[in-house]
Amino acid sequence: MEQVWKCEFCHHFNVDAEEVKAHEKTCSFNPAVKACWSCKHNVDEGMPISGSMYVCQVDVGWDEKDDIESDGGCKKWEAEDES
Repeated sequence: MEQVWKCEFCHHFNVDAEEVKAHEKTCSFNPAVKACWSCKHNVDEGMPISGSMYVCQVDVGWDEKDDIESDGGCKKWEAEDES
């Protein structure tokens, strides 16, 4: 058996703890990155038959989403409600 380290925000894991720490700093699911996956405006409007269809409720375009993580996060990002 081998010890592995897992990202606190997603399912990424590795035997190298330093690699996982580096990953966590840029993980799309880390709220500190302010990416779509941790934003309350990212909503699944899909159907069971067609699958998930995530959309931004504040109309951040797909061309903008590519630059969000490398540009310090989305300017319209808001934390998900914890209720």
